[in-house]
Amino acid sequence: MTRPPPKSGKKAPRAPAPRPTMRKVAIAAGVSVMSVSNVVNGRFDLLRPDTRQRIEEAIAKVGYRPHAGARNLRRSRAMTVGLLIIDQSGTFLGEPFIAQIAGGLSATLGDYNYGMLLQASPTLDVEDSLVFEHGRTDAVCVFLEGSDGYRAKLIERLSKLDQPIIAFQEVGLRNDLPNVCVIRQHDLVGGQLIAQHVRDLGAKRFAVLTPGIMRPGASQRLIGIREGLGRDSGEKTCAIIPCGDMSFASTQAALLAFLADNPCPDAFLSLNDHMGIATVKLMKAQGLRVPQDVMVTGFNNMEFRQYADPLLTTITSHAYEMGAVAAKAILYRLEHGRFEETEIVLPVDLVVGGSTVTD
Repeated sequence: MTRPPPKSGKKAPRAPAPRPTMRKVAIAAGVSVMSVSNVVNGRFDLLRPDTRQRIEEAIAKVGYRPHAGARNLRRSRAMTVGLLIIDQSGTFLGEPFIAQIAGGLSATLGDYNYGMLLQASPTLDVEDSLVFEHGRTDAVCVFLEGSDGYRAKLIERLSKLDQPIIAFQEVGLRNDLPNVCVIRQHDLVGGQLIAQHVRDLGAKRFAVLTPGIMRPGASQRLIGIREGLGRDSGEKTCAIIPCGDMSFASTQAALLAFLADNPCPDAFLSLNDHMGIATVKLMKAQGLRVPQDVMVTGFNNMEFRQYADPLLTTITSHAYEMGAVAAKAILYRLEHGRFEETEIVLPVDLVVGGSTVTD
């Protein structure tokens, strides 16, 4: 997975600058990370003398220095951050937005010799046992589906583990949870931008493609679209089309069922890019021109958008950066005993493509 370059102008928690890691030492010495760990922690009897010498030379060369009191630190910390995903479709890592968050979180934690422990489930009772309850993690990040009440109860339960909690994409949590930090993007603004864009281009009738199960970010996008459409957001001018698990087949089936009973709108507004691409392909198969006959938009600006023809108008999400920011917020909290900020909101950007405007 390609790591995007850092964006300028973003306010993020301050964290120590990345230092040389045991991984870098291992690469320089041509050995495993475990062999480097054996040297750092004084387990010399597990190594051949020449291997130990090669590792010690690599340590000096790359400038690796363990954290102060590293041996005691490793005994008192798990050096692992948990990631809990509740995804009722069961395809959580196939969802680009989730995969990007996990990638940013894992890679940034790795720069500081931390690992990531993943627990994922289609459903989880609030009272079910969690792997994070057994001292195996130093902090927990959550990306949840379900009702507002269910998600709030699960986060409140996790906040009692005496571990820092990062809640991705949540809105409206209790503000008296000191161990919880919310990291999200401004999905509501993204919805406003995309709706105003097609409205400014002359669209009068709209249909919004949504997942069958709404996550907090998707709900905020829908609210933003309604706000952006203003007086055109009523039932007569703006239809809602649930698309199940958002797969190509489910999306097109939902669209065909809608078109069987309704005229084609001026614009289809999709809450993610893959539903938008499925819509573009179906419109063309139906003999409609995009954007001359109907406009189509997406949301997230993931890499696969480049395969759409015409190129999809969308909103750029910074999902990978959300994961990286979460890692830095956790490291700051573990070092200072508090979060620098309890809510971090990343901006979004409108990216115009050929699915709404002609060249």
